[in-house]
Parts: sequence; structure tokens; C-alpha cells
Amino acid sequence: MDISSGEESEFSDSEISDYKDKPYEQLRNGKLKVKYSGGIYRCPFCAGKKKQNFKYKDLHQHASGVSKGSSNRSAKQKANHLALTLYLENELADEAEKPLKVAAPITEENELFCWPWTGILVNIVKESDGANDFENTEYWIKRFSKYKPEEVELLWDAEKRTAKAFVTFNNSLIGLKNGIEFGKAFGAENPSGSSSIYAWLARANDFESQGPIGDYLRMNRDLKTVSEVAKTRKRPLIELAKRRKLQVLEQERVNALLDERERAHAEVDKREKQRLDEEKRKIDMGKSSLNMASIEQKKGDEDLLRLIEEQRREKEEALKIVLELERQLDAKQKLEMEIVELKGKVKVIKLMADEDDTAVQGQIKKLNDELEEKVEEMGDLEDMNQTLVVKERESNYELQEVRKELIKVFKGMKGMFSGHTNIGVKRMGEIDSKAFLDACKVKYGSEEAQIKASELCSMWQEELKNPAWHPEVINENDKKLKTLKVEWGIGIFDAVVAAFMELNEYNPSGRYEVNELWNFKDNKKALLKKVISYILKNLRSLKRKRGHDN
Repeated sequence: MDISSGEESEFSDSEISDYKDKPYEQLRNGKLKVKYSGGIYRCPFCAGKKKQNFKYKDLHQHASGVSKGSSNRSAKQKANHLALTLYLENELADEAEKPLKVAAPITEENELFCWPWTGILVNIVKESDGANDFENTEYWIKRFSKYKPEEVELLWDAEKRTAKAFVTFNNSLIGLKNGIEFGKAFGAENPSGSSSIYAWLARANDFESQGPIGDYLRMNRDLKTVSEVAKTRKRPLIELAKRRKLQVLEQERVNALLDERERAHAEVDKREKQRLDEEKRKIDMGKSSLNMASIEQKKGDEDLLRLIEEQRREKEEALKIVLELERQLDAKQKLEMEIVELKGKVKVIKLMADEDDTAVQGQIKKLNDELEEKVEEMGDLEDMNQTLVVKERESNYELQEVRKELIKVFKGMKGMFSGHTNIGVKRMGEIDSKAFLDACKVKYGSEEAQIKASELCSMWQEELKNPAWHPEVINENDKKLKTLKVEWGIGIFDAVVAAFMELNEYNPSGRYEVNELWNFKDNKKALLKKVISYILKNLRSLKRKRGHDN
């Protein structure tokens, strides 16, 4: 008999304490069953479609939590769970310290799960007043942060009133453990007949089901067993080798940057002294216009020095992250080997030992405790590794920001430099118009050639942005390019292909031109230190020229 079946009318929160007596009596006389064989406990008020097994302390925590729960819990639910809390404390208090005779809820190694491990959350209802933030995936990631989700994807109905959520966990065995705990927590909190959210870990039956859940899983997930996933954990060895190679390359770049920084500082110190002397002379002579120019130059110097210092700091930080990742990967590899060894020892002892042998059972418990400690330690390493990976991404982002700032500085100073320059800003994906002008001069007069070349170049620049024309391989057999080559020759053909390849490299999704620092002498992407050296060199030349003019 279930006290929450609706046989009594609802009552207010103030009456909860008075209405706990009936369910409490039903628990005492056995009409509502809590304890099952093997040390298993179940909540009689939250049976639902999936019965949830608890330990004593977990059931007590569940009952106590619901009895003091949020406003979306009915008063009857709170009264029922308050009665269960008192029953556990008064009638089953001696069970609190007794260990369960069944194993923890670990899955069979050959059971099929959706991988990467995925939790399914249903009954998400959007509030009409917009009080919650359910449409924001960051809200759900923060809410489930205890279980360390990596991604949450929402699937709304046509009216965007109700939704299902697919919660992705780390694809390691630690991620599986977090997924199981997630399903247990949010499955146990959903009472029978409630509209509260309900969750479980996706398995083969979900993958093969008909409807939006099955469709999503078949499109985005695979079915794997625990043993299959365990075999893939050897991959960090390959990642370690790659990171060691990156470490060597990063160290070389840092050394080169530090050498450049020392030279730049010496040059800047010299320039700073000269600048101060020049400012004093200009102030004494009353040349206000030159004084203003000097102030602008000082600001430019300070910006450049700031960029140099930021680049040095970011390179050093990136190197520290790489070194720490390498250290953690070594520790992780060692832990994984120890865990495999401990599991092997446990299996061997279980196979060879007599179940009634107390000494052997004690040894097995000791090994299991040690194994659990190793697994927890592995989880800590996973957390720290994830933090370092995020930092590494941030460091790379900051280096890209430095390049963007230098592009702004360079473009702002470009008009100050005369003649041909080796270093400059190139529009990647922009077609070279000279090839079109040369071809049009052959067919048209000088004035008409200019107009025809501009029209033809603009037309092909727009064609590069056409989403319907994105060949995987550029060659002479492409129908459009073949026609272009026949009508206009190899020069225009090469110019269009070059721009197409640049777009594929620098902006394949947006398909529009982007700025890049470019070494026109070597025809390749310019290194940061080359750009900075070039700007400093031209600033010195410009300063000498102004000195001669005065």
C-alpha cells in the first residue's frame, strides 16, 4: 500500500508533522516495506518505473532531503518521507553501521552502454514566467557539477515547453562512475506520479528505442561494454609522446623569445634615454607640435613593450602547463597500471580462495580498499588534468590575441613606412587582382580592361563564398575551374585556386577573408618576433629621419 496514492486530500506544510503518524504506523506494522534481503533498502514512496536500491545511509539522506525539500514537493510527499526518516532513526538505527552484503552498484563488464557515457534527463518543464534558466546549458552543467559533466544538450518539443537533456560524461571509467551516481541521484528523487525531472544512464535499450531519445543516441553515440572502454585507456601513452614532442618545440620557441626579449630591452633602454633627452630639448625650444608627436611615439613604444612582455609571460605559462601535463600523464599511467594489477590480484585470490576463509576475505577487503583509493586518486588526477587542459586552451587563445593586437599596431603604423615592405598584413582568401588585370589587358583596351578585371575578380571572390561549391580536392577536373582556365588562362586559374586554399586553411566555415601577419619575402606566415623586430627597426629609422628634418 502506498500512502502517496491519493486516498487522502492534500494538506499544507504546517500540517506535515501531524500527518506523518499514519505512514509511520504503516511502516512499523509492515504494510510498507523498506528493508530487503542482502542489506538492500528501498523507498516505498518513490517506487516509480525503476526501483532504486539504497544503502541505509543513502536512504536516510534521501528521506531527510525530501522531507525538507523545495516547494515543488507536495506536503504529502514531505509527510511520507518525514515518517520514513523517523522510522529509520527509531526502528532501524542498529542497521546504520552494518555493511551491505551486496556489491556496490557496479555494472557487468559485458553490459552495453551508450558511449561516450550519457545521462538522459526528462520532464524538464519551462516556467511561463521565465524564472528559471532551463534553456541555458550552462545552468545544467552548474547544477550537475557534482557529477562532472562535460556537455549538456537540450532537445525541446515543438512548442518549446518541455525538454529532454542529454548529459555527456568523461569517456573514462571515472566518467562511468559519475554517470551511475548521476542516474541514481536524480532517479531516486523523482516520486511516483510527480512531474519532477527524472534521470538515468543510457543503455542498449535506450539506444534501440523508437522516438527522439533513440534517434539522438543512434546518431551521436555508440554502444560499448565497460571492458571495451577499459582497453582504450592505453591511448594516454600516445598522447604523452606527443606532449613530450610539443614540450621540446615549446622550449625552443621560449628560448628564442627570451633571447629576442633581451635584445629588445637593451634597444628600448637606449631609445628611452634618447627620447627623454629629445623631449627636454623640444620643451626648451617650445616646439609643441614635435612634443605631441613624441608623446604619441611614447604611447606606441609602451604598447609594443607591453605586447613583448605579455608574449614572454604567456610562453612561459604555456611551457609550465606542458610540463605539468607531462608529469600528470606519467602519474596517471602509473596509477592505471597499479589499478590493473590490484584488480588482477583480487580476481586471482577470489578464484583460488575458500569463501569461508576469514583471512583470505580480509585480504580481499584490504585489496579492494586499496583499489578504491587508487580509483579516487585517479579521479583527482582527471580533475586536475581537465583544469590544465582548459588553461592550455586559454594560453593559446591569449597568443592569438597578441597577434591580433600586433595586426592593429602594424596597420596603424603602415602609413608611416615608405616603399616595399617585407613584413605586412595580408588578406588571406583574397584573390590577387593583378592576374585578372593582366588577362583582361590581352582582350580589351587599357581603360576597359580595368573595369572588366574588377568585375571578374569581384564575381569570383563571391563565388568562393558560395556554400554550394566546396570541392574537397581542387584540381583541373573541377567543372567551374576547368571552364575558367579555358576562357582566361593559367594566371587567373592559379590566383583563384590560391585564394580558395587560403580560405580552407584560415576560415573554412565563414568563407570570408581574414587578416594575417605575413612575411612577403619568404611568402609565409610571419613569426611574432620577426614582426616586432620589423616595427622596432622602422621606428628607429623614422626617428632618425625626423631628427635630420629638424
